[in-house]
Formats: sequence, C-alpha cells, structure tokens
Amino acid sequence: MREFEPSIFSTAGAMSSTMEDLTTFYSALLGGNVLSPAGLAEMKSTITVDPAVGYGLGLIKQSLPCGGVDWGHNGMVPGYYTQTAVTEDGRHATVVTNARLDTNNPREQMVQLLTSALCENRS
Repeated sequence: MREFEPSIFSTAGAMSSTMEDLTTFYSALLGGNVLSPAGLAEMKSTITVDPAVGYGLGLIKQSLPCGGVDWGHNGMVPGYYTQTAVTEDGRHATVVTNARLDTNNPREQMVQLLTSALCENRS
C-alpha cells in the first residue's frame, strides 16, 4: 500500500482529515465555539466573488436558493476535492470526491449536492 504525503502540495496539502472532523470543526467555528464574536465577524466579512459567492478570511459564503447562506471552505489537490458548508441555523454537509482533475473539475456538481442537502425540505 502506498501512503499519500500531502505536504508535497505545500500549504494546500497541509491538513488531512475526515468528513466528520471537517463538519465538527466548521460547526464549532460558525457556532461561536472557536473564536471570539469579533474574530468570527472578521472572518465573515467578505468580498464578492460572483453574485452568489463571497470570500472572507478563510470562509466562503454562498447564497442558498431556499433562503439564507452557507459558510465553509473547500480543499483540493490533484485527485481529491473536499467541500464543507454550514448554515447559520446549524445545518451542515460535507462532500468528498477523488475526481478532482484539471480536465474534470467537479466543483459545480459538489455545490449542487451541498445545496440539495442543505435545502432539503426547506424550499
């Protein structure tokens, strides 16, 4: 068995985790259990990337079609892509794929899956 060494990707591969740990971390962060209220507010101060997406200090904000927004982040290296999202009311979802390639970027499919999970029974 060959081990995966993420440090080859410098800071982009600085962390290996599980879906459960990502969800736990982002739920705690956005629930106010990691930073002070002022620190979290600073992270959530965003610039507009496109009409439905903003980027703050390490947080991505996306508008949801069922109302409200989700907050989270993604991570990717060749062959892997992860995205986690948490809403203000605590709904959360994490998606992981091993299909991340420059010729087959699954970003749109992952956003659709997260949106579907977060908006289920809410629209």
